[in-house]
Amino acid sequence: MTKYIRCDTNWWWPANLSSSGTAKTRNIWRPTKVTPAEFEQVLNNDPLDLDYEAIDGEERYRSVGLTNGGRFLRVAWTVRNGKVRAVTAFRASASNKKAFLEKPR
Repeated sequence: MTKYIRCDTNWWWPANLSSSGTAKTRNIWRPTKVTPAEFEQVLNNDPLDLDYEAIDGEERYRSVGLTNGGRFLRVAWTVRNGKVRAVTAFRASASNKKAFLEKPR
């Protein structure tokens, strides 16, 4: 069972959400059409934690959940310097939706 870290006010958004950073990092979020607010909503709306893995010594968590508007998203995130850092987000697959809807309440 993944230990879930909830951090409602201490968010850190990567450079790809601002005008700084490289062209590659700035464009990561464009194809997903997910806003920072939607990402935050998923983490605050009791998501289902799918798994985590260590990448270069940093734990990356993957969760699936709903935005306030009812959109199913799969999100990847990490904790860095005590803050939740958004890695990426995209539309949840059919199997992710099913797992979320079948989770115990």
